[in-house]
Amino acid sequence: MSAVEPQYALIGRRLRVEREKRNLTQSEIASRLGLPRSGVSNIEKGKQRVLLHTFLDYASALDVLPSSLLDGTGSVLPIATLHKVATDSGQAITQAETAAILSVVQFASDGE
Repeated sequence: MSAVEPQYALIGRRLRVEREKRNLTQSEIASRLGLPRSGVSNIEKGKQRVLLHTFLDYASALDVLPSSLLDGTGSVLPIATLHKVATDSGQAITQAETAAILSVVQFASDGE
């Protein structure tokens, strides 16, 4: 991934803001996630794709519900934009995949 993809930049900014609100360093979060500090830095800058399980672990490390890291509507981006997110294969994800991602995040939030 050579350019910062907007959805990852948005997620990264939210993660950074919430980390800083809690006076946690990137090194502390990295230790909790089992990642190198540079990995946390890249996630927060939107330069590295954040996998769903990493996003959920990040929320847990911040002691927040995953949905609280999303915007007030319950999605990182409008669903139409999320639907256009490309997979590693270069194909756009389907509406069903989009719904699955959102339901996993919602389930993780409801389950805590």
